[in-house]
Amino acid sequence: MGTDTPLVVVPTGSMRPTIEVGDILLIQGVKPGEIVADPVNGDVIVFWQPGGGVRIVHRAIAKTEYGVVTKGDANAYPDFFSPVPYRLVIGKWTGVKIPSWTGIGYLALILRGELYQPLGQIIWATIILINILLIAREVLAPPKSKASP
Repeated sequence: MGTDTPLVVVPTGSMRPTIEVGDILLIQGVKPGEIVADPVNGDVIVFWQPGGGVRIVHRAIAKTEYGVVTKGDANAYPDFFSPVPYRLVIGKWTGVKIPSWTGIGYLALILRGELYQPLGQIIWATIILINILLIAREVLAPPKSKASP
């Protein structure tokens, strides 16, 4: 797909109604000259927020020599950190998504601790505890006797 991050789970509602929280987007790499910028029909791009380690999914609404001006469809104004330098763009949305109603994206957000804290940590701790108990049961179980022919 031309990117290190071909699937992205959307953690916020800033792109509603086009993209919902929990949607999983299929991303493809994009060169700066290929980005279509328009307030209504511009490409939805995925990028690292300048100065922060946050991945963002927003629409390209304008381009400059320095980068892309971005905005969430549900937001009133362009992003305050725009223009986003081209080197921070991960890729653009292909238009293909796994919708949030499947629950897969929500599960990923919960397990990563981005939604409904501390539920993700509780689920991980439960999985680890169950694995420890299953291993202990195997190790401590009496040996089975072999049946004679």
